[in-house]
This record gives sequence, C-alpha cells and structure tokens, in this order.
Amino acid sequence: NAWRLWAMGLAYAASGQLDRARATLSEVEKNVASTTATIEPLKIAVMELEATIAARGGDRKKAYDLYRKAADREAALLYTEPPPYPRPVVEGWANVALAIGDFATARHEYREALAREPESGRALLGLAAALDGLGKTSEARDARQRGAKAWAKADSDLPQLQAVRASTQAS
Repeated sequence: NAWRLWAMGLAYAASGQLDRARATLSEVEKNVASTTATIEPLKIAVMELEATIAARGGDRKKAYDLYRKAADREAALLYTEPPPYPRPVVEGWANVALAIGDFATARHEYREALAREPESGRALLGLAAALDGLGKTSEARDARQRGAKAWAKADSDLPQLQAVRASTQAS
C-alpha cells in the first residue's frame, strides 16, 4: 500500500495537485511507520516524494537537498534482483528538474542515472530533452538515437517514442 500511495503522491505532484500530494505523503509516512519488513526503500520513497512536492511547490533548494540524500541512500542499498527500489532516484529527480525547466540539473541527473543503468531508454530520452532545452541539438540527437535503439522493441505508442518520431520528422 505504501508503494501505491507513493506513486499516487508523485502523480498528484506532477499534475500540480500539491495539497493532495501532501495528504498522500502523510499517508505514506503512516504506512512506513507501521511497516515491519525491509523499510529503507520506503524511507527513501518518502524522501523522494517530499522532494518532488517541494520542487513542484517552488522550493528548489529543499527539493534538491532531499533528492541528493534520497539518491545517496538509494545508491547505498544492497544489490538484489529485483532491485529494492523501482528506478534510480536520480532519474525521478531529473524528470522533475526537466519539468520545471532546470535543464542543467536534468542533464546532470540523467547522466548519473545512465552511470547507474547504462543505456537506459528512459534516461537517454530524458537526457535528449534536457540537452534540447540547453540548445545542444547535436548531443540531443545522439542521446535520442541511443534511446530509440534501447527501446527498439518497446510499445510504439509510448510518449517518449512518439517524441522521437516527431523530432526525426521535423529534422
């Protein structure tokens, strides 16, 4: 239930429903407090959700401090299969930085995500968007091509792949 609430909180924050995101954060925290299983990934999720809410609410300093702490804790988790965390925290950080127009931070965090998960289609396509925002069209084209290659067998109706097709048609 905590993971479901975490995902809902991120969705609320992304759609500008910060009051609902904050209420959901409170519910996640209650679930985490009552959890007896491995709790560290859920504590990281709480920190990431709080960072996302802060970023979407305009408090970039608080958000980035929380993201850094959450990313460091997530990176320190023991390696297991499946991974104990759904995706690198730095990728979520990069997604939010991209959404709020902080292209330099998005570029940096997508590159960190790629260091953790080489040739990740999500990170490569996000990096391409960040590079576009920075006016680095040649680098963006390369990242986009690598992302399209990584996702060659993915569902063609994914928004990221639709953006790749649109950008290649526009070139």
